[in-house]
Amino acid sequence: SEWVGHTPVRISYGCNGQCMYCVERNAENGVQFRPLTDVIEEIEDVGKEGKSIWLACSEANMPNSNYITELCNMVVERGINNRFTSYFIPKNFTQAMYEKLICAGFTSHSICLGISHISNKVLAQNHIPYRREDIENTLDIFLNNKAAGVTIGLILGLDGEDEESFSELAEWIVQSSKKFGS
Repeated sequence: SEWVGHTPVRISYGCNGQCMYCVERNAENGVQFRPLTDVIEEIEDVGKEGKSIWLACSEANMPNSNYITELCNMVVERGINNRFTSYFIPKNFTQAMYEKLICAGFTSHSICLGISHISNKVLAQNHIPYRREDIENTLDIFLNNKAAGVTIGLILGLDGEDEESFSELAEWIVQSSKKFGS
């Protein structure tokens, strides 16, 4: 089946995060990754159809970046030539990870950052495992690589959201857009 122009290929189930709004938080068994060889075989199968692939998971770099890095390495080693999309959190997002993703077939726009909010107060109140500094550091990676842009997921109305935090978010969106030239 297709979703938003991409064929989903599941890479993991569950999440070990604590985000208050998430249906997968505190998964009993944490994050359960599919064997890399199974994922690669499914990608190769789907790839024959020329489809873009959505790597389905909570966030592809949670709880760490080892799995997604190994998956990118295998995609490159096998010469798989597809477009990929997935969600990532800004915590521990690195230049090396960005480079691996781009080499494997991601674009700056298909690396979707699920940042939820930029107010540290809102992030903390909702047990989200990163802070504004992590978000800024991750955006700097995109900017330093002269990325045309980035796809960002935000959530309005989280616990603790008020006029001040909403204004902070709105101003951040305007300023961040300017950094990318839009």
